[in-house]
Amino acid sequence: MQNKHVIYEFEGFRLDPRSQILLSSVDGHRLPLKPKEFDALLFFVQHAGELLTKETLLAALWPGQVVEENNLNQYVTALRKLLGEDKSARRFIMNVRAKGYRFVPHVQRLPGEADASAASGSTAARAPAGNLVAWQCYQQAVHRQNTDQPERWAEAIPLFEKAVRLDPTLASAYAFVALSRLRLHMLDHPSAVDAIDKAREEARKAVELRPGGADGHVALGTINATSGRWIEAELNYLSARELDPEWVMPPSMHSAYLLLSVGHLQRAIEAGRHLLRDLGGLTSLATMHSAVCLIAGHDEEASEACDMALAMGAELTISPLADVISMLARRRQRFDEAVAALIPTMSVYLLEAGTVPVMQQVFAAIAGEASPEQTEKALDAWVAKVDFDRVPQSMRRQILLWYTQIGALDGAFALMNRSLDRYARQGIVGTTWGCLWLNEMAPFRLDPRFGEVARRMHLPDYWAAFGPPDGHVWQGNNLIGL
Repeated sequence: MQNKHVIYEFEGFRLDPRSQILLSSVDGHRLPLKPKEFDALLFFVQHAGELLTKETLLAALWPGQVVEENNLNQYVTALRKLLGEDKSARRFIMNVRAKGYRFVPHVQRLPGEADASAASGSTAARAPAGNLVAWQCYQQAVHRQNTDQPERWAEAIPLFEKAVRLDPTLASAYAFVALSRLRLHMLDHPSAVDAIDKAREEARKAVELRPGGADGHVALGTINATSGRWIEAELNYLSARELDPEWVMPPSMHSAYLLLSVGHLQRAIEAGRHLLRDLGGLTSLATMHSAVCLIAGHDEEASEACDMALAMGAELTISPLADVISMLARRRQRFDEAVAALIPTMSVYLLEAGTVPVMQQVFAAIAGEASPEQTEKALDAWVAKVDFDRVPQSMRRQILLWYTQIGALDGAFALMNRSLDRYARQGIVGTTWGCLWLNEMAPFRLDPRFGEVARRMHLPDYWAAFGPPDGHVWQGNNLIGL
């Protein structure tokens, strides 16, 4: 019986085993592959997500032959170059701690009806009825989204929008444009204005078009978490993980947008350790794991994850890496380093608004070298004069922490409620609230006023269904530490 013809799509490329053609899905260009290079790439793609030992690869590519390991290394190097892989971040073929290799991208398996178009150089990635230009726009957008540069994420949005205009049935485009909007919203990027309602509609459309697609459930889970619909979000993420157990995005987004915010830190740590052990050097995973470990008080593990992310080329200007490095420095009483870590993340507006001197005074007060009362007045004055809409979420989290660390809980709750008021006007509760569970935030969490904050964020609903935050109980509308 003849095997069903399958075509593989992954991160801007299309691989046809029958015709032995590799195409760029962005511009339709055919990429040259030697026969053994094609065999190696096909084996990687067919085993995407799996740890492949060098022995396994040698046996598969040179069956029954004695071949030096260097031959395999040469083919891996050639494939990385062909795919345009950056040395600082292995997006395609990744070394796994001297154990072997792993093919990282999520691979889509497409029906064989498309083989005729592959032979002619077409990049139609779905059924023949699919719109070729729409798919090319989608692939161009995905290429931009899979970077660490917010400006590139912003460029992806009009390309995703064009893709769904040309092909309203392209479910993945709806899912990923929703996620792009949410990522930019988290950074308060100008292109994210009115992003939430659009993202919600797009995420729902993705699930409606393809209920069995994990990407739609990830997008809907993320928008539900952002909206405080925590139970629905949990179910969305769990569905995504069941639909595609090998895809890294469902567990990583589950941790980043839900588990950290609701205080289920141990679940987030276990997920991060599992992903890093199995997938190794992905910058985003190392960065997120550093934040999870910091929040849970595992400083040594957080520091190791930071070093891993930096070694892979992570950007210090994007939260949360700089926040983690700054907090680790503060815990070690290295306040100059703590200040230096945060300065690159600040906009020109914040620098000109005198943020750095205020931050230095706050850290001096934490160190016992400045008056907490005078520092609180200086911080109040600075908060009163800045345009709150120009203070990004990451900085608002820092200010909340500063107030708490100098013992100014009135200021901390005023700032928190001001943030929640702002979010409420958008119909959300905000994103990535892991900062609430830092050890340094204990006075804030255990204050009776936190009960109202938790209710405004709809957190008790989740705790009633899935258990309270680690190390706490929810009792009588108050959070109590164990």
